[in-house]
Amino acid sequence: MPLWRTCRPCFIQAARWSARRRCPAEDHVIREIAVGYCHRLGRVCVTPPQRTGRQVSWSPATGAWPVYGTSDINTGRIMGKWAATGYERGSLGYPIDDEKPGIDPGSLRQTFQRGTIGWPISFADNPANSNIGTDWDEPSAAEVEANCPSCGDDRRIAINGLAYLNVPQPGPTSSVADGTGGTLNRTAEAPTDSVPVAESAPDALISCDQLVPDLTAGPDELVLCSPTPEMLEEQGLLDGGGAAQRVADPGTSLSREECRSLPQRQWGADRGYACMWREDYTFIYNRNSPTPTPGVQPVGRFHYIQEHELTTQWNNSAWTGKSAIHFYTGGVIGAATEALMSVSPVCSSSGAGCPVTGSGLSDVPVATNIDLETTFTVSNGTLATGAQVTNNATSKWVFTHPQTNPLRWNAPEARFPQVRCDRAASLTGQGCVIPAAEPIFDISSRGVQTHAQHIQRAQASGLPGVVNGVPLRRLVDPNAIQANRNSSCNRIPGPRAANTDCDEYPFASTYDGGASSGAVTRTYEDCNVAAGLSGGGSSIRVLDPDNIQNEGAGLSMCFINRQDNRSGGGYLSWFYRKQRLLDAETFYVN
Repeated sequence: MPLWRTCRPCFIQAARWSARRRCPAEDHVIREIAVGYCHRLGRVCVTPPQRTGRQVSWSPATGAWPVYGTSDINTGRIMGKWAATGYERGSLGYPIDDEKPGIDPGSLRQTFQRGTIGWPISFADNPANSNIGTDWDEPSAAEVEANCPSCGDDRRIAINGLAYLNVPQPGPTSSVADGTGGTLNRTAEAPTDSVPVAESAPDALISCDQLVPDLTAGPDELVLCSPTPEMLEEQGLLDGGGAAQRVADPGTSLSREECRSLPQRQWGADRGYACMWREDYTFIYNRNSPTPTPGVQPVGRFHYIQEHELTTQWNNSAWTGKSAIHFYTGGVIGAATEALMSVSPVCSSSGAGCPVTGSGLSDVPVATNIDLETTFTVSNGTLATGAQVTNNATSKWVFTHPQTNPLRWNAPEARFPQVRCDRAASLTGQGCVIPAAEPIFDISSRGVQTHAQHIQRAQASGLPGVVNGVPLRRLVDPNAIQANRNSSCNRIPGPRAANTDCDEYPFASTYDGGASSGAVTRTYEDCNVAAGLSGGGSSIRVLDPDNIQNEGAGLSMCFINRQDNRSGGGYLSWFYRKQRLLDAETFYVN
């Protein structure tokens, strides 16, 4: 088949460039094209670099766009860097726009299907300084999904662990005054100041020692109240350590085992899940009896555990909650057996509203239903692009008793952690997270050994991101991200060793990335970085990998396995998306 017929689609597209890009005439392309190249691919028109320094690349999906330069990796400008990746069949794919001004004065950049190539023209006269890296450490979403299907598995991204959240709860009614009272499985001591106490709701149960007798009330009229620790002790309901004495532990509705080891009233959470439990007593007295004291026997008693949890979805603006109450064996006695139980979750929103749907529970007899739970869904509808809303939910268990006035009495309410739902332009679609939980990016066991090793060294040298240390802060501005790359790995000249990439830490996609004035740029003896660094090796500190000292703030660079670097970038991209990290939000790296 004649060459021009094989390349006809390309020629037609290329002709459209002729007026403003001086695209070569069809016969010129046929004469000068690299032998067999167009015939093999059927969609790329190449003009000889020595004559025009331009290649026009076309595909049905992208159209025709020129790439300027030569195939030389050191002096060929953007085309040289593109050639190093394998042209259209390489990691970057086809160009999708023309050259544009870069971030730095006089620089250029061009966007391809799966990344960006930059070129600082000010370096062009010095071939040793012209090896500009590509956008490899944070691939596009399409490239990640195509080449790293397991990257989307949450268990491969974030360490599963519950961080303590500061969510003040109503005061305790179940043990010592600070209300810690141990844990559900009694395997861990709770810190005495673990949970700040919130102001009680206006309709909360009154403390039993504040009751005032009503001598006009009938002999059968009852009142519910929260006992003091002294009252529990007098009734023999405290163990020797000041925690409630349990006749038999109740069941649990909590989905995750680690919730049972939390101190009571303490919310534990990651970005997509939170849980909390609390233990309480409620006493029943005759309304016309003298003010209850530790020695006065109640006519009825409840002993129960509340459990609450919520689950968000990174790709959905609705989230679910669950509230449960479990009565201990022997935890419903005397007049308490006549009580009914209801639950009513409610939500307030900074946006248009957060309606709550679910079956709920209404006036269920306690005596025959000692384990109760309900699930509910909170909706936020379709969010506008760029929108963020916050949801604050509360769940109230309510006792109803036929011999009381009023009939309904509130058990201590549960105040849920704040949920944020967004449709941020820097993320995919809309979804919800628990923003107070700082996520941990776990790269330690992902099969990217050289990438993980470099991060470990960098953190050991004093750089942020280590768990329980100073966190990293996500950066979403693409221009600032590119500037971080230009001040780090893009300063390293070629030629680079085969199958290696330059890795930088902190990540370019963080506010902590990039080189900064006065900070220490560092590498390691086996990283092959310092010898050719733009400006000379004196501008970087070379560390002994077996004896790393704290060098303080700065930047770390190392040549690592290319696949490790790109897979690590894929994991990071998925981590940002599924943890819904917005600009300046913090995270850690393990």
